[in-house]
Amino acid sequence: MQMDRWINSGLLVLGVISLGMLLQSCSNDEPLPHADYSSAIQLRKGNYWIYESASSDISSGIRIRHLDDSIFVANDTIVGNSVYFIVKNMFGLHEIKKAMSGMIVGIDGAVEFSATNFVDTLFKDSDLGYYGIMAKEEAEITVPAGTFSTISFILLKRNDPTFNVPITSNNPSIHSKEFSILKKVWYARNIGVIKSASYYGNKTSFERELKRFNVQ
Repeated sequence: MQMDRWINSGLLVLGVISLGMLLQSCSNDEPLPHADYSSAIQLRKGNYWIYESASSDISSGIRIRHLDDSIFVANDTIVGNSVYFIVKNMFGLHEIKKAMSGMIVGIDGAVEFSATNFVDTLFKDSDLGYYGIMAKEEAEITVPAGTFSTISFILLKRNDPTFNVPITSNNPSIHSKEFSILKKVWYARNIGVIKSASYYGNKTSFERELKRFNVQ
């Protein structure tokens, strides 16, 4: 299943959702990030990122290191009137995505990052109970490549299938038992993704941290 592969592998394909399904959520007084994060979108041919990856046994907490993984922008292509970029990893899996109005959007229309929209639910699958949002809070994240200011995309799962409302990163219900965090992806300016983490039962099950990179 495409969504399960996205969660388990750390790839950023989210499923078939159109941009027209952005859901307006309640406003709040939490400040937006001070910096402009539009430069976190680094879709250019030749750019690459190398990550250390590790999984954790949920019961024992033992951390298991895996082979380093690389992600690179292999090529570009024209779909309709838009330029899309083919992003591959070392195992041959690939995604097709584009930059549009401060967002990263998959060829299926799924939004996986926004530098400007911290209010709307960017991704929603009502059947599975998945929600994707941008967190408003900036965070200092340390990875092997260094320490960076970041903003993050959060993928949530609604635990109660009858609870079906738009949410924002400032909604207290995110920190309650109504939702579980499935994945977080941290973006840094002028770099892109520096870290991603998948969760099972609120415990980290898989992490990927930036080791080195080349962006133009």
